[in-house]
Amino acid sequence: MISSPQEIQQTPNYLQTPLCSWGIQGPDNSVLLTGSILVAWSVATRSSLYPIFNNPVSTYVGKISYPLYLVRGMMIKYLGYNLLPGTLRVATGTSEYVELDLEWWGRVADWQKPIAYMLGLCFVVPACFLLADLFWRFGNSLRGVRKERRDIPRDSRFFFQSHR
Repeated sequence: MISSPQEIQQTPNYLQTPLCSWGIQGPDNSVLLTGSILVAWSVATRSSLYPIFNNPVSTYVGKISYPLYLVRGMMIKYLGYNLLPGTLRVATGTSEYVELDLEWWGRVADWQKPIAYMLGLCFVVPACFLLADLFWRFGNSLRGVRKERRDIPRDSRFFFQSHR
């Protein structure tokens, strides 16, 4: 329920049978809301789920989640587009003089395609987490600057004010 598509009405056969049998006609974002409430409620009330969501790794991922959201697209595009030809060549053993086009991709064995994808992920995922961590640390360091700004004498504050 929490991962249902945004345009659920335009997605053929997605949850239609169970929802119609429950009496829900024309489902909308209420399905997402219900799924989100059920997930949050189960995590908050089940002591067996507490260690999964309250350990150092989950806490760290929660802290960098917004910076990770901000940098992931840029890193996937930049590194993905620049590393993809290299990982494809390594995974398939293709020479650098061969043009990587659609005809070539059709000749690649099916077992080599996931290997190329995994090789790319080995570079993109750590880079995304590293950049998100740097953004998070930089953002936290600015909190101290904001606190120190209050200690500036009143007559010199006009230098630090933003001009509107």
